[in-house]
Amino acid sequence: MKIILSQRIDTVSSYQDIPFSRYHFPKRYINQIQPGDQFIYYQGNKSIKDQRYYFGCGVVGNIESDIDGEYFFAEILDGIQFTKKVPIYLNESHGYLESLGYSEVRTKVTP
Repeated sequence: MKIILSQRIDTVSSYQDIPFSRYHFPKRYINQIQPGDQFIYYQGNKSIKDQRYYFGCGVVGNIESDIDGEYFFAEILDGIQFTKKVPIYLNESHGYLESLGYSEVRTKVTP
């Protein structure tokens, strides 16, 4: 399955994440993430639009519970950091990048 992992890299987080190595998440999401899932990293910030972007991708590896069973750690495999941050929001008239059609985004062989 393809999923989005929310990962804070521009701000401090209370999670014990290590980007491109380990993803730390609460138990309520355990049924939504499985080993083998392909993911894209998303940096989100509700207050600052410039801190909303995609910055990498990879594959979810082994998942293990913490000592209390309230949080989990997912191993990150084949992590790739993008050379540029990809904004989630294109502009006021077009809205979110995900809502654009393939032909609007890919106007060149290598966009």
